[in-house]
Amino acid sequence: MAIYDLYDLRRYFQGIASGDENSLGVVFNLFKKRVYSVALKMLKSEVDAEEIIQEVFLSLWRSRSSLGLVENPENYIFTITYNIIYAHLKNIARNRELINGIILQFTEVQNTTEETIAVNETSKLIHDAYQKLPLQQRMVYDLNKKKNLSYEEIATELGLSKNTVRNHLAEARKSIRRFLKNHLSVFFL
Repeated sequence: MAIYDLYDLRRYFQGIASGDENSLGVVFNLFKKRVYSVALKMLKSEVDAEEIIQEVFLSLWRSRSSLGLVENPENYIFTITYNIIYAHLKNIARNRELINGIILQFTEVQNTTEETIAVNETSKLIHDAYQKLPLQQRMVYDLNKKKNLSYEEIATELGLSKNTVRNHLAEARKSIRRFLKNHLSVFFL
């Protein structure tokens, strides 16, 4: 038996619909672990699963004006969850296609001076993106990517919590992706 019933959830959804942040907090606490489990199972990434939790409840808050009409709040939350995960997977696929396209461009053409410049420019952009990261994020990123340390090992080495390590790594990845996306799209037009 669940610790909540349908009536309570509808009441909390109506509270959220009227702008009650406490009702959102209650619903968040009731569902965050389940949303995380679904996201982790589908995405196989703790960082991505944490991001999905944030996106789901942010989406819930943004659509609050229509929540008073929701008949089954639990189904509503998991519909949002699956939609956000699906959009995330589509984005990952698009990014892979972009990266594969770039790799294909470099492997299909002969090694000319122009291509050498392009490779050097791309390497420089990756280095520039990395250099723009705050020191703490660079340290966490290095330990994870270059030394292949787990979150716990990084947390121990740097004297940080596991969640702080996870957050630093997620922010570092986002920053590097955003930087490369902005600069590579201009470079390869």
